[in-house]
Amino acid sequence: MSLIASWTSARWRLARGNVCYNLAREPTCVRPTSTDIIDPEGTLRRRVASSLLLAYAILFQPTTAVSQQVTAVGGVHYGLPLKWSALLGVGLPIGKERIAFLAGEPGIGGWRVSAGYLRMTGNLGTGFSARASLLRTTQRAWRAPADKSFGGLELQFSPLFALGVRIGAFASLRDSATRGMLAGDIGFAL
Repeated sequence: MSLIASWTSARWRLARGNVCYNLAREPTCVRPTSTDIIDPEGTLRRRVASSLLLAYAILFQPTTAVSQQVTAVGGVHYGLPLKWSALLGVGLPIGKERIAFLAGEPGIGGWRVSAGYLRMTGNLGTGFSARASLLRTTQRAWRAPADKSFGGLELQFSPLFALGVRIGAFASLRDSATRGMLAGDIGFAL
């Protein structure tokens, strides 16, 4: 079975797992990466991003029925294995300076979904958080197996001005042959 589509002046077709194209009458075949086959134009990533933004806009309307207000939580991180990542989520106050949160974190090397607890211990952004996370790496993951799923626990400590470090221990979810992984990063806010 072949799939034929035109792209600029090239002719593409899928043949036995290779993408073949014909430029100037010289056929050439290459093996595509997994993202080329699944999402060749990046439309899935755009749809996920727009869905997250829509959910973000809908969820951040205050709730007054229980005298608690849903708040936005966020942060920026740099480290293993996601490289640069941005965290967006929702938080629900559960006491004075304590928040339960649910967050998503897309990054260069993959993505992470977390549910956890944040406690602020001072007036200058001092605090800590504990969370359970699901981590999925991509081909661009830093010092981690590519295209693997992990589950684990993470701790974050921010000594001043919401700047801090986060460490986590993860176990492979699907592949028993893949060993666990330690993750760590520095970040601002949650």
